[in-house]
Amino acid sequence: MLTFIFEKDNLHIMKDDTLGQKILKSSFYSTSLRTAGITTTDASSLTTATKFISMVFMFIGGSSASTAGGIKNITFAIIIIMVISFIKGEDSTIIFKRQIPFKVIKRAIAVVTISICIVGMAIISLTITEQLYLEQNYNIISENIDFLDIVYEVFSAFGTVGITLGVTPKLSIASKIIVMILMFIGRLGSITLSYALFSKFNKNKKSLIKYPECDLIVG
Repeated sequence: MLTFIFEKDNLHIMKDDTLGQKILKSSFYSTSLRTAGITTTDASSLTTATKFISMVFMFIGGSSASTAGGIKNITFAIIIIMVISFIKGEDSTIIFKRQIPFKVIKRAIAVVTISICIVGMAIISLTITEQLYLEQNYNIISENIDFLDIVYEVFSAFGTVGITLGVTPKLSIASKIIVMILMFIGRLGSITLSYALFSKFNKNKKSLIKYPECDLIVG
């Protein structure tokens, strides 16, 4: 729906198409953002608003237990439901007359937090490597890549979406390596990678020591 609203008058996308063609293009592009791996729309010609919405969809990804990338829609839904429950003043997170266990909520928060950190570090790394590449090759005609394009490529790689704005071939070798690593992390999963890297700290031993609770001011 949002893609249709933002792109219905875009001359480079669908302005001359019929209403049915516009709806079909919008629906197919939205589906492609869920790591379909194929698209019929030139993403580089999209409006800034559509690119931003696309990054949100790519970050969320597809359904849990599927081959899709992203943090998964169930994880995102748990976070939203938890926030709504907090705003309503409820002590528990309830959905369809069922209480979501705290360990599931904690896992969802961990997935989102780790994923945001990974994406953020990738964006910073790409901006640094591209800036260094331009400074070292100032005598060579090279095109400066827009920051929004870098962010879009990062979200697409993390979500293993397969959609690009056409800037990946223009990246430096170091930036391409970062994108490759990011795609591997996105395919493996942030929480799985974290368990693999820090498994030696997870002995699954329950401590017999109980600490008193503390009430902190948040917000």
